Order: sequence, then structure tokens, then C-alpha cells
Amino acid sequence: MNGKKYIVIILLLLAIVILAGGTFTRENSNKKPNLVKTTAENGQIYGWGNNSDGQLALDNAIEPIPKPIIIPSIPQVITAGEANSAYLDKDGAVYTWGTDELHQIGRDTSSPINYPAAIANIPPMKSIAASYRHMLALTNDGKVWAWGSNYTGQIGDGTNNNAVVPKEISGVPGISAIATGYKFSLALSESGELYA
Repeated sequence: MNGKKYIVIILLLLAIVILAGGTFTRENSNKKPNLVKTTAENGQIYGWGNNSDGQLALDNAIEPIPKPIIIPSIPQVITAGEANSAYLDKDGAVYTWGTDELHQIGRDTSSPINYPAAIANIPPMKSIAASYRHMLALTNDGKVWAWGSNYTGQIGDGTNNNAVVPKEISGVPGISAIATGYKFSLALSESGELYA
């Protein structure tokens, strides 16, 4: 199967999950055990796996968490990268935590943060996506924002410079869905065009 068909299948599956009202969260890491989060029917967020950079938002818990436990500080839609996590609150604010080694939590720091904190100076968002070391966010009016590692151009600003803080990405108008993968980003327009 060629790469384009594979990407289309992934986007279709993601769209089915979203339309069904579910959440889809995963972390892909070659260096650390996977972080997995899920939203239960009771609305609680559960987390388990590696927490070495605070990506589970648990204070003083460095060791891996071998079984699901409630993460009380995370109330809404969640996504996770290699060692960074984020949630979107009901007002569209983006909260991030974990490692910021390549600015993947959208703050001008290089120290891990083990508690959710809102990203300043961005508009309200309707969806977020995290990947290996970068994140995307989508506004209600279809604009894409990105931050973090840009080694392979995954930020989409025409450079290979890391985005220290979130920045709006031009050239992708009227976007309805976003997705991230290992060092790449995707955006689906309202008219059905796929930007990669």
C-alpha cells in the first residue's frame, strides 16, 4: 500500500472516531515506554506508563505507572506526544505539560513541567493534536497553529527552525481537521483537500 492511501485510511479512521464522539490518543516513542490516556464513561481521565518528564501530570511520580490511575487535574479532551501532553478545556484554552526540550509544550523553557498550564497568547481552539515533539491546534474559524520541533518542516512555516511558542501557519485555509504523526503534520480542508 502506498503512503498516500495509508494516510487517507488513517484520516478516515480518525474521522469515524471523532464523528462517533470518541477520543483518540496515542504516543509513539522509540526511547521511552508509551504513555496511554483514556476517558472513561464516568468522565475521569486515566493514565499510565512513563512519567519521567511529568507527562502524566503527577507530582513527585517519576517511576513508570504500571496500571491505570485517575489523573484528577485533567478535565477535558487530551492528546499526548513522546513526553508531552495537552488538554483542551471547554472554553478552548490549551493546557500543556511534560518535556519542553524542543518547545513542544509551547513555552519558552527547556525544563519539564509536571502540571497543566495554559498556553498564553493564542485564540480559543476547537481541537489539538500532539506528536513526537510538536503540537498542532485548530481554531473555530479553521486556522492552524503549531509549535515545537521543526527538524523536518512539520510546523509548516517553510523553515526548519523550531517554533519556541505557538504560531499561526499560513497557506492552509478553511481547515476542518488536523492530525500529527512522527515528524509530520496533516490538515484536512472543509472542501476535502488534504494538506501534508
